[in-house]
Parts: sequence; structure tokens; C-alpha cells
Amino acid sequence: MEFQLLIGSPEDKIPEFIGENSITAIITDFDPLKIKKQWKQSVLNITNISFYEIDAHNIVPCQYASNKQE
Repeated sequence: MEFQLLIGSPEDKIPEFIGENSITAIITDFDPLKIKKQWKQSVLNITNISFYEIDAHNIVPCQYASNKQE
């Protein structure tokens, strides 16, 4: 597994990277920040690949442990 650093807008760079590298899935860590949720949704709207989100910071993911917006 290699590491790639993309510089620029996630809405532009991630779909471009996916197309150039025949990516079939994205695995990302959960982040409750509004801007990061918007980036994720923008990429999902543009691409047609599998998307998996984990929560590496918590034993019980916060979206299941709390009904309030974090």
C-alpha cells in the first residue's frame, strides 16, 4: 500500500485520482466536521465506487452512541 499526497480541492483531486488510477473503493476515517462531510458527499456524488467509513478513534462509533450532532 502506498501513500499519495494530493494538493488541491478534494472535490476535484480525489475523483481525478480515482480515474487516473482505476480505484475501486475508498476507505476513510469518520470525521464529524461539516466541511469534511461536504467533501465526502461531493466525491460520492461525482464517483461511482464503493465507499467505507470507519471510526478509528472510538470503540463505539459516535453516530451510534449519541443522537446529538457532534
